[in-house]
Amino acid sequence: MMVSVFPFQAFETRDGWIMIACPKEKFWERLIEGMELESVAANDLYLGFANRLERRGELTQILGERFLQRDTREWVDILHPLGVPCGPVNDVRSALDDPHVVERDLLVEYDRPGLGTVRTPRTAVRVGPLGLERGQGPALAENSDEILSDLLGYSDGEVDALKFKGAFGTVS
Repeated sequence: MMVSVFPFQAFETRDGWIMIACPKEKFWERLIEGMELESVAANDLYLGFANRLERRGELTQILGERFLQRDTREWVDILHPLGVPCGPVNDVRSALDDPHVVERDLLVEYDRPGLGTVRTPRTAVRVGPLGLERGQGPALAENSDEILSDLLGYSDGEVDALKFKGAFGTVS
């Protein structure tokens, strides 16, 4: 992997992970200010992208040790107001419960026989109104007869032969 900007990665915190992106010099300066790393800010060896890339191993260790001193939310609350591109690295539950996801109505719920209530993501890309409400997909082989016969023109014998060979899995 070719690395051209440092830092542009996830760091472990006391309770999780945070993603940091410093694609401009101003973001690096704000990051170091927010992390209260005066010794790094004062060190000319860390000025500029090329120097940071050359010393990314030692800088990763310095930043990594500092990030472990606070929780992810604390770091986001410190760095975000400074304009540092950052955010928590969410697990699945946190991502689904994220206020932004809820506000944008990015999840749909439906009842699935045998499973109960299922929550699944909608597409985040939208043009115009939400449109049709989404629900569960078909069960295994639920629509195979109609698709194969009506849409694809298979005969009843051809469909039966496919079923006999297990083309649709084991249908109960």
